[in-house]
Amino acid sequence: MEHKNKQKGAGLVELLLAVGVFAIGILTFSHMFFFSHDSAIYNINENEALDLAREGIEAVRSIRNNNFNDLSPGDYELEIDVNNNWKLETLIGEPSEINDRYKRTIEISNYETDENRKVVTSTVTWDEGVESVSLTEHLTAWQEKRYILTVDSTSGGTGVDVTNTSPYATGTTVDIDATADGGYNFTEWTTSDGGTFGDVTIANTTYEMPSNNATITANFVAE
Repeated sequence: MEHKNKQKGAGLVELLLAVGVFAIGILTFSHMFFFSHDSAIYNINENEALDLAREGIEAVRSIRNNNFNDLSPGDYELEIDVNNNWKLETLIGEPSEINDRYKRTIEISNYETDENRKVVTSTVTWDEGVESVSLTEHLTAWQEKRYILTVDSTSGGTGVDVTNTSPYATGTTVDIDATADGGYNFTEWTTSDGGTFGDVTIANTTYEMPSNNATITANFVAE
């Protein structure tokens, strides 16, 4: 009889141990499941944030390609202009949300004392700024130096830069046009800043940019 009671007692202990091991296994599995789930969500968010950070760097690179002088030190967010090109907007307060979740900030600073080199950092945050990723790139003024063209006119008419993409690289041919008001006639184009006109006596002509900023003037006289 005593032997049977010992067997029952041993069986109960084994059952309790088995239940305990099973419970521990369930808890461990649950923890691993939820940890894996959270990790998967974080990885998805992090990858999307990295894509947005890379897009930020590429956007600033395209702005640099158009005009390096647009990369002034400061904090910015990115917007699309009317011509579907990227542009920098000075950051005031918090940046706008992207996809109802992320916020991107572009920081531009000078690289030591080199005026032809900028340090660009694209930072994307999510979960109210708790999580973030950043990418940094050094951009240089590798493109040709560009110069501003100003078109002026005397009274009696208007001069226009038809090409309208100033600043221009040296040697760029710019289309220009002069329109006289009523009672006036166009006479000629003039400038004291160098460069070459296609024909100074023709209202609708061209102007070749010199290696400096230039002002050209459309001249008119009364009839």
